[in-house]
Amino acid sequence: MHSDLNRKFQQAKELQESYCVWRYPGETAIREAGPAPEKIWDGTFPDSETFVFAPFNRERHPVLMIGERGRIAVHTPPKPPVHTEKKHFMNGVGKAIAAIKSGQFKKIVAARVHVKEAPLDPAAHFLALCEKYPDAFCYLWHSPSSGTWLGASPELLLEREENNIRTMALAGTRTGNGQAFGSKEMEEQGLVLDYLEMVLGSWLMETKIIEQTRVRSGHLQHLKNEVQGVLKNAHPDMKALIDQLHPTPAVAGLPKDEAMAFIDREEGLDRAYYSGFLGTLSAKRCQLYVNLRCMQILHDTHYIYAGAGLTASSDPEKEWLETEEKTKVVLLL
Repeated sequence: MHSDLNRKFQQAKELQESYCVWRYPGETAIREAGPAPEKIWDGTFPDSETFVFAPFNRERHPVLMIGERGRIAVHTPPKPPVHTEKKHFMNGVGKAIAAIKSGQFKKIVAARVHVKEAPLDPAAHFLALCEKYPDAFCYLWHSPSSGTWLGASPELLLEREENNIRTMALAGTRTGNGQAFGSKEMEEQGLVLDYLEMVLGSWLMETKIIEQTRVRSGHLQHLKNEVQGVLKNAHPDMKALIDQLHPTPAVAGLPKDEAMAFIDREEGLDRAYYSGFLGTLSAKRCQLYVNLRCMQILHDTHYIYAGAGLTASSDPEKEWLETEEKTKVVLLL
């Protein structure tokens, strides 16, 4: 398995094409798309399955794809992000908390990147992620414009099967040592759930909220509510629904547009495809995940992204430590 994946991965790099392998949560089968010319998604949902790789901010980066439609991309080599120093992160967190307390926001998500220089075999690391995290969406992606990315996401953005819809509110973080979730984590997750209910209310005949559970992401635990329902319209504008959902308050904040502007202005980090979404879509089906617990690989350097949800009761030091723990998941520590 490793030799075949590695061969196709290297072929895509040499030919300047796109390639992706992935494994859905709870499954063992590894699926692939490509190698194929790098394309930009045109927003349509074709009959044949298409793999999309979307950024956090679509004004900064295109939605890439592997599939029949789309337009050929003009290759622009990715720029490596800069390591986020703790002082810079803590300063940004302080500004965000002050803005929340002043009433400008209900929540802001602060992100950072940890830079590690060391050789890494992407194909072998992908297979190791699949083995260690059977309930995550594990993937390895490469394209000329984005570089190489891999990750093990615990968070579903949107699943569609005919007229049935499923998503989840996933937020709040604790290490898996029996720590109880506090009021801050409950509030954080509740904001995400309220947002999903608001958005989906106009799309679904009835919104069903599944009882809250804890889910594991490596050594971490998160609070989760699944949200399900049946579409009102048999021919919905799925791109419009995705645009309303992404980015959710789990990765951006509330209010959404104002939070995006604050992040763009204050974070000092181009998130690129971190906290974007990825997965498959077609005319009657889609399975899209939020790009979390991930890293970007450029040459022999990997850039590990992590974020923390901030509310008025956040403690900056604890938020920094939370991001430290999240980087360990994709590093298999």
